[in-house]
Amino acid sequence: MNVRIISLNLKGTVQSLPDKNKNLSVQCGIIKYNVNLSDLNADDKKTGGYGIGKASSAEKSLGHAMTIHPEINLIGMNGDDAREELASYLDDAYISHLPEVRIVHGKGSGVLREVVQSYLKKCKYVKNYRAGEFGEGDSGVTIATFKRMKGNTMVDKQKVLIVDDDNNIAELISLYFTKECFDTKIVNDGESALKEYEIYHPNLILLDLMLPGIDGYQVCREIRTKSQTPIIMLSAKGEVFDKVLGLELGADDYMEKPFDSKELIARAKAVLRRTNQSAASPQESQKSDIKKVEYPDLIVNQTNYSVLYCGKTLDMPPKELELLYFLAS
Repeated sequence: MNVRIISLNLKGTVQSLPDKNKNLSVQCGIIKYNVNLSDLNADDKKTGGYGIGKASSAEKSLGHAMTIHPEINLIGMNGDDAREELASYLDDAYISHLPEVRIVHGKGSGVLREVVQSYLKKCKYVKNYRAGEFGEGDSGVTIATFKRMKGNTMVDKQKVLIVDDDNNIAELISLYFTKECFDTKIVNDGESALKEYEIYHPNLILLDLMLPGIDGYQVCREIRTKSQTPIIMLSAKGEVFDKVLGLELGADDYMEKPFDSKELIARAKAVLRRTNQSAASPQESQKSDIKKVEYPDLIVNQTNYSVLYCGKTLDMPPKELELLYFLAS
């Protein structure tokens, strides 16, 4: 069955039946996404209005076809579910620099409205909120306005250079990394990769092997002669020989196509974490440059994107870590 992922504005094919939490797998090109039924629309025009989910008519494009809706509908949820959904949504909307959002809770008994307004009252980055006026949904809608970010909290984004001759694949990869708050740059051949590397100075390189002109192996050799920038090779070549050759040439990891998008993100963050930790040791004399917030049981380090809670390292998406650092500062 062909579907569209609402939050990413991507077309794909359903690969599995929904589990008990209504999550299923959708294949979009070479990348497999795990999404909830509520985030899907049937993509077949012949189905008329029988979509799996329903997208809001008001949505704001971000990056490469990624969308953050300026409206969230909580009607039908209980208080706990509404609070959890609202917390996650407001984090994404604030990080994405939306000036305000509409929260649809319905008129009803007013219980859901009380839950929403009680949460907004405690939310540190909500400037103010008000009931919708005539034509805005009246009392069935609450409109929240965000505070302006102090400084540029996104200035320390990790940069990822994506090298793939298939631009559709490169765009999909870029989309997923952009959603995780990475900055990305796409090139489609080996020669451009070497030139852009000198200009862009990426923190990580995602490198396809079968490139026109200079292949991925040679690109890896060239970069390793002057830098230890982490490289993850992405290739349809799955033989042991190809993997060993890539790793021996200096790649930090090797993933075979097709791959799961979440695994790619997890591997990328793991490689960056190892690289940042190893680079931190000889730079102890530059502690004044480290962006870190410390509490008795919590250390949030935005320089190497790590969170230490009660002595244990927590793995967090970059955008969540940046928000935590901002709120804790």
